[in-house]
Amino acid sequence: MLVIGKEKCSTPHFTDDEIKAMFLKAYSQLLGVRESSIEDCEVLYDMVTNTTILEDELTKQREEINVVTELISKQIHENAASSSDQAEYQKKYNSLVNRYKRAQKKHESISDEITGRKLKGNSIRLFITSLKKNPTVLDTWDDEIWTTMVEKGSVHTDGSITFTFNSGQEICVEKV
Repeated sequence: MLVIGKEKCSTPHFTDDEIKAMFLKAYSQLLGVRESSIEDCEVLYDMVTNTTILEDELTKQREEINVVTELISKQIHENAASSSDQAEYQKKYNSLVNRYKRAQKKHESISDEITGRKLKGNSIRLFITSLKKNPTVLDTWDDEIWTTMVEKGSVHTDGSITFTFNSGQEICVEKV
């Protein structure tokens, strides 16, 4: 168990220059298969940005929300117009409110998924553009290429770094 202040992190320390050198190596590997990477990214882009099924489900949830809203309103008006059993009214009302909350939560979840897919699609499109325009060999560090192409770098205890590109492709590089 890791106790703060007692045990040090087991991953090695890297200088900026070491990380940059390792990225240049990963970049060369990635661009060595540029055309197939571009084709793979185009397929991935199409898959990620196709939200037709999600859009249909979002419409269904909007309709459900509208139906339940109308049912709640009707329940309230019926209760106000008659002297019905309040316990029964509250039970039906609570059931409708719970149904509404479930539909609203699902609607928000689907909407978030669509937004996330659009953002990921934008990231993939930018990555494809970078692949097409950037040089095959990169001899020196380039902040713009790093920013537009890399999602993250994960340092491993063996001294390697796995670079995850915005396309989802991962390239592991041993410490140079």
